[in-house]
Amino acid sequence: MLENSEVQNDAMHIGVFQQNTWPKVEFLESVIIDNAIMYQKDTGTEQLAPINALSMFVEAGLSRKQYEVIRSFNKKFYPCYSIIQNEKKKCYPKQESYQVTASCAEVNLQHLLDHTVTRLLKYLEEVIRTLNQDDRKKLILISKWGCDGSQQVQFKQKYDNEDVTNEEISYIENQIATLKVTEGIQENYSFSVEHKMTLTMVDGKVCNAATSTKSTMKCYICGATSKDFNNLQLNKEINPLLLAPNQL
Repeated sequence: MLENSEVQNDAMHIGVFQQNTWPKVEFLESVIIDNAIMYQKDTGTEQLAPINALSMFVEAGLSRKQYEVIRSFNKKFYPCYSIIQNEKKKCYPKQESYQVTASCAEVNLQHLLDHTVTRLLKYLEEVIRTLNQDDRKKLILISKWGCDGSQQVQFKQKYDNEDVTNEEISYIENQIATLKVTEGIQENYSFSVEHKMTLTMVDGKVCNAATSTKSTMKCYICGATSKDFNNLQLNKEINPLLLAPNQL
């Protein structure tokens, strides 16, 4: 899903609905067509921008055939499907960022974050232009990450345990430690973006494994056990390091 609010708003104007309120496909197509005509008249737009067409395509959950049926009613307004495909490719990191084996698929973390920065700055161009050059050199991208403590291997699944979880966390943390500042020039201005990643996408098992908490009935932050939970007078000391996700 595209995160640019302006793009999403434009898509809403030409007949996109929230997923849980979508009408039947046939009715949706007719609504999109009718609203596209109104949108074209109101804005004087001769052709829908490829990024807006992609937003509509994704938000409405259209198939290629459905989009081509809609486009057949107004070929001048809707870009051809190949243009949408090319626009969609721009949303992904470059091909050399991917590493695929028989049992694993991953994307180079540095390349993924560099690409994320480039796309965000493109959509936030108007905001970025209001900043002075010093502020553009002090940008920070805060990203969240996590794991579920399981590994998928060929023909079988290795279920989660403390060792697997800690291996995953260490693997990502090693990549985070080597991250470099993303620098570049876009639309005649330069920028520098520092990366900060926080381990927040976790569940109880991952937290217990990361903090070496053996029992699921024990709080990994203060160490309270089930016999302490009903003691309202008890004030356990909290380990402040465990409140910082990146310190787990």
